[in-house]
Amino acid sequence: MRIAYVSGDLGVPVFGTKGASIHLRELACALRSLGHDVLILSARAGGQAPAGFDIPVCEIATADGSGPRPSRELRAVRCAAELRRRGRAPLLTFGPDVIYERLSLFGSAGISLAASLGVPILLEVNSPLTEEQAKYRGLASVERAEAVERAVLRAADRVVAVSGWLQRWLINLGVEPRRVAVVPNGVDPERFDAAAGERDAIRARLGVDGRPLVGFVGTLKAWHDVPALILAVAQLRRTMLTPELLIIGDGPERSRLEQLARDEGVATGITFTGALPHERVPAYLSALDVAVAPYRPDDDFYFSPLKLVECLAAARPVVAADVGEIRHCIRPGETGVLYSAGDVSALSGAIRRLLEDRREAARLGRAGREHVRAEHTWAGNARTIVRLADEALARSGAP
Repeated sequence: MRIAYVSGDLGVPVFGTKGASIHLRELACALRSLGHDVLILSARAGGQAPAGFDIPVCEIATADGSGPRPSRELRAVRCAAELRRRGRAPLLTFGPDVIYERLSLFGSAGISLAASLGVPILLEVNSPLTEEQAKYRGLASVERAEAVERAVLRAADRVVAVSGWLQRWLINLGVEPRRVAVVPNGVDPERFDAAAGERDAIRARLGVDGRPLVGFVGTLKAWHDVPALILAVAQLRRTMLTPELLIIGDGPERSRLEQLARDEGVATGITFTGALPHERVPAYLSALDVAVAPYRPDDDFYFSPLKLVECLAAARPVVAADVGEIRHCIRPGETGVLYSAGDVSALSGAIRRLLEDRREAARLGRAGREHVRAEHTWAGNARTIVRLADEALARSGAP
């Protein structure tokens, strides 16, 4: 099968370091590993390809022109128009059997291209995108964005949601239930198995020595409750435990978090790595004694946390906020530990118990890894997507 993977989101560069970029590359690689030809058609490549990544990427860049930089949403509208206008030629050359598109703001290009080429389209949904944009970044043309979103979702042959919350949201928007499939985020377990031997080297580089190391990995944005983690570590520091804290990732909250660490008197025991190349993340996770997935209380938690499954794949004992569908991965006492979101004392206590009982921590780490290997791999996701594509092709009558 020839699969055109379309991403019109300027905030998701193909070669970027954040979770969405990792998702795009890893899924593309998994599809090709199954023997399929893959072409990525993207609004933004974002620099150089990581080592070993050789899937062809066709970048359809959008020029901002002269004058003041346009707003985010105007750039998104222009981007969709450019993908529709200039994306058809490379797709004609490639000859896709199916288009697989990541939903983007004002992202109507994939639907238009699929219709013009006469091929089915699968649309991947990672968030209630217009709502998220309006809530966290601001959006002037909400009604217009919602209208485009509803139109493309209803026109897609199949819609792939990364969580059950999103599945329900899609159905409430009018997408037929039979066209919605849930495919949570995954990992490539071999990456994490290979990195286990780097634990001592990374700990030496960090200067940890024999001290316990607690860590977080992810984009430093408001929905990650990293402040609670810093406060929990500060609580532990006031006792006999003196854990170091490793924060892997970057984002708009970083300066505020660094100031909080200074205010709590724990800045000297916290390392902010900034954004790391994805191929280095498994090694840094291997250095942790406890990994934490902190989130704020949220009744509308729609995420499928990529970094959570990566921590589990690294066989790290995980403490996670009890929100959304986290319990699918973290079954208390079996594959990890849950705490009530926002409860700093509960988080601190959970970390303490794992640091004090290394045997239990190791058992949970092994069980978490086995859960991920069974249910959350990119290879498994790719097989599901190929099956959905085959079904769409069969319904379309394509040869």
